[in-house]
Amino acid sequence: AAQNDVPAAELGAATSVLSFFRSMGGTIGTSVLGAILANRVATETAKGMETAGIPAGGGAGGSAHGVPDMSTLPEPVRAIIEHAYGVATADLFLIATPCALLALITVVFLKEKPLKTTSGMERLA
Repeated sequence: AAQNDVPAAELGAATSVLSFFRSMGGTIGTSVLGAILANRVATETAKGMETAGIPAGGGAGGSAHGVPDMSTLPEPVRAIIEHAYGVATADLFLIATPCALLALITVVFLKEKPLKTTSGMERLA
């Protein structure tokens, strides 16, 4: 649709700008949601460990900043980690859903334009 709104001489620039901003949007969205996931997992894990009376870092099975090997964890720690990832993933969907609905509403209100039937070269001639 954006390519249909620009003159044929600017078609390449319009296409590249559209691709750039689409990529940037995906990158920023992934980064933000990834940061939220990491924060929520850390928070929920710490809360679960405290509730279970397990000292911080106890039974983590590796580095404190990595994803643990779940098969090597003791059962209570594994349950806490699984719960933390479940809660964090649910929170991501709660955050992403309004953004997706806003995008859907925006798309619904975009003005529809009929596609041109001539190619860029024909329009330049």
